[in-house]
Amino acid sequence: MSLVLLSAPVHAENELCARLHAFRTAPFEKDAESKPLRRAIELHWIGAWLDLDNGFGKQCRDGGTAAGKVLCAWLPENTSTEFQANLPMDILRCYGWKIPGYANDFHVREGSFQIRTDEKGRKLEDDDRYMLLEIDMRARKKAHAAVRLSVIPWGEKHLYPPPRLKIDEPIDAETEDSFP
Repeated sequence: MSLVLLSAPVHAENELCARLHAFRTAPFEKDAESKPLRRAIELHWIGAWLDLDNGFGKQCRDGGTAAGKVLCAWLPENTSTEFQANLPMDILRCYGWKIPGYANDFHVREGSFQIRTDEKGRKLEDDDRYMLLEIDMRARKKAHAAVRLSVIPWGEKHLYPPPRLKIDEPIDAETEDSFP
């Protein structure tokens, strides 16, 4: 007889993966010339964890698209405020990236990942889109970090460089330099 225990994070990750799938596969909205438009959401962590004097929390920016509004309605309440690095790792896991379950040292302070796999980790061959995960978790005095997840039509891949995720607050160089 075998006993298998499933923990809550597995269920939460599966729920995240299902919602990301819906975001990725939703039909593109079109411009005036009927060309598909990229969509993106941004999740921002504002304020330091448990800073009761100045406040802390999350904001989701839906990019003005229907698919973005649906994901942003769910994401802030279902994302860790304390462990910000969990969200990018979980997004990558949803698309077949192999990240150890206890990767506490995931220190991607700034970077981007092109995601060209499906939810089972298989390379997308004839898909009309890819995803771009951007991360900016560099130290700031106001403790502001963010991730952006974009769904981009293949036709845009080389024609229009995507706008970069940008937080308009200066980097706290002293704190940032303390990270390995």
